[in-house]
Amino acid sequence: MLCRQEEACKVCDQHDAVAVVCKTMTGHTKEPAVQQQACAALINLCVGESFERREHAAQSGVLGAIVGAMRNQIEHPAPGIQEMAFVAIQNICFGGDANGAARKQRAIDAGAFEAIVVAIRRFQGTTSVHDQDTATLRLLCNNDQLLKARAMEAGAKKDWLQSHGGISRLLGR
Repeated sequence: MLCRQEEACKVCDQHDAVAVVCKTMTGHTKEPAVQQQACAALINLCVGESFERREHAAQSGVLGAIVGAMRNQIEHPAPGIQEMAFVAIQNICFGGDANGAARKQRAIDAGAFEAIVVAIRRFQGTTSVHDQDTATLRLLCNNDQLLKARAMEAGAKKDWLQSHGGISRLLGR
């Protein structure tokens, strides 16, 4: 993986690794392994408490590349790409910092709601997909009724937007 420890993540960010990942994703849209590993790299790069790295990732345009990967790889028989994409979106958008709402809005503007709904329907029998995609929807909506309505306009079901315990319960979602 691209990085896992905090110091390695800082170095990767200083060398604009997100831009390289974004360019790779947009240049190899039909390669499932590239898309899945790119999402894995983004997960690692944006993990932890660094809102600066999250912000850098959001501003790079990579959220659009992630949503594009979800759309381009929706027919892939295994759900791994979708699952990695959900967690990448979560890691980039997570946070109640001053820019947290803007990061979430960037994902929504890139088409995350629509792509998530399609993935839920495509892999409806896969519990791990359903858990991650509904968690991503809830994170993006952040208990905002207007955003929940927008997600429902994109095809989300009301119960997908409600917390059912776990980490959502702990975060108040």
